[in-house]
Amino acid sequence: MVNPFDLFLNWVNSLTSNIWVAVVITAIFIIALTFFCAAVVAVIIKRILTRDSVPIPSMSIYVNLGRIAVWAIGLTILCSTCFGFDVTGFVAALGIGGIAISLGFKDTISNLISGVQVSSLKIMVPGDHVSIGNHTGIVIDTTWRHTTIQDMYGETIIVPNAIINSTAVIKKAPYSTVRVHIQLHSKSAALTAVSDRIIQEVRMAVQNYGTLTEDVKIKFKSIVDGGAKGTVIVKFAEDLDAATTIDIKDVIIKVIAPYVEAAKQ
Repeated sequence: MVNPFDLFLNWVNSLTSNIWVAVVITAIFIIALTFFCAAVVAVIIKRILTRDSVPIPSMSIYVNLGRIAVWAIGLTILCSTCFGFDVTGFVAALGIGGIAISLGFKDTISNLISGVQVSSLKIMVPGDHVSIGNHTGIVIDTTWRHTTIQDMYGETIIVPNAIINSTAVIKKAPYSTVRVHIQLHSKSAALTAVSDRIIQEVRMAVQNYGTLTEDVKIKFKSIVDGGAKGTVIVKFAEDLDAATTIDIKDVIIKVIAPYVEAAKQ
């Protein structure tokens, strides 16, 4: 079978007698074609991943893997066509030195494999509200090396994929649900009355931030000396951004504070 790049090289040779000029022109052509093909493959992969029928989440790790594959093919053709490099021998050499390479790039390989597992198994997908170790935020993307999450203060946190694969990942409620922990030191007879007043004031304080899907709740989970621990739960119909969530928590804490101080006196 005739190699189309050999035909192109022969055509370039007919234009110039300098073989190095022909090689440079051919190399530029191959690199440009590879760049174009990588861009096309990236667009195709993105469109496929955005379809509802595709069970794989849309993450850039798959786009990056597609680009790497295209560039690997392009560079192989470049080395073989322009420089006569024996790619087969190079692949064989990689097989012999594979152990040394794998040890040298152990962390990179571990992050790559972990990233594929995280995305393909849907452990986390973009938009999930998760807690990884001491970090909590919204998943933005998973690349071949790390997963990016954004916390409620707008800060970007970079977490290596290998850590996610070996650490407990907690999927938390979305930002449409705001929770504030509370500890009331009230007698059992007054606890219900205090809770009702807090619920009423919190409802009034947060009503301008969105539509409540259900009434404000206080769920108590444990008894402490002189009172109980619980959580104020406010659920909105709309998805809230991180800044709005901070504002709502600030408002709720200001409503709760007088009751906590009064209970201590």
